[in-house]
Amino acid sequence: LTLGLAILMIFFLGFYGSLNVLTYRPVRFQCRKFVEGIYQWVQCEEAEACMNVNKNRYRVIHSDFFSVTEKFELYCDKKDLLYLMTNVIMFFSPLSCFIFGYMADFVGRRKALFLLIPIGLVGFLLSYFGNEFTLFLVGNCCLCSFLQSMVMLLYLYVNEILGRKLRSVSVALLSLSYALGEIVFLGFYDFMTSYKQVYLAQGICIIICIPIIRFLRESPFYLANTKQFRKLSKMLKKIMETNFKNNTVGITRWRPRSGQKK
Repeated sequence: LTLGLAILMIFFLGFYGSLNVLTYRPVRFQCRKFVEGIYQWVQCEEAEACMNVNKNRYRVIHSDFFSVTEKFELYCDKKDLLYLMTNVIMFFSPLSCFIFGYMADFVGRRKALFLLIPIGLVGFLLSYFGNEFTLFLVGNCCLCSFLQSMVMLLYLYVNEILGRKLRSVSVALLSLSYALGEIVFLGFYDFMTSYKQVYLAQGICIIICIPIIRFLRESPFYLANTKQFRKLSKMLKKIMETNFKNNTVGITRWRPRSGQKK
């Protein structure tokens, strides 16, 4: 059950994997050129359209999908903002993994997963409703931090909570589920006309994760640190029963060796 819930969460988190590909689509340009004795609008490359000599002599071709690039005009003089956004996100995402990974040792994996939900929701709201690039940048930092930290904590949680048999295949199943979420999300792309619909799908996935986390049990590491030995004993017994389901030797009562204290 624990592995199934983790796989389900990773599947919905996989929806975010295709986000950058869809929302940051490059725009196409038309340049005004003198062709066959008259000025005409012809399709041209971005480098040509953004040249100083062609300033005010190009236009953007509006596609069927209203992308972030088109919304904030992240081309020509503002193209560097795309690289700035990438660098900022790449800095804050690993930083959030470090912070929440460290925090999870004190508050527990399950509670740390819950604490990530508000960050994801704030990121969704800023990305969806933000009309300023700065607000949009902060929203994307929150969303990426939420995703990276959530995936990291789920991998740690699964490896702590599962027995040896399931642990050996859990990483492969989680990775496969994440990739499947990306593939399924691409099937909805043909029905979307704006980047806001992509973020709306992400907001729905974040909300779906809330009841799933409620059904997760706390990790043995946290229970041992907080000296909740009764709950820890029940959990370890359950892990042993799952791990040695068809092997009665594995679940026999432990007896000390000769000369060893109980």
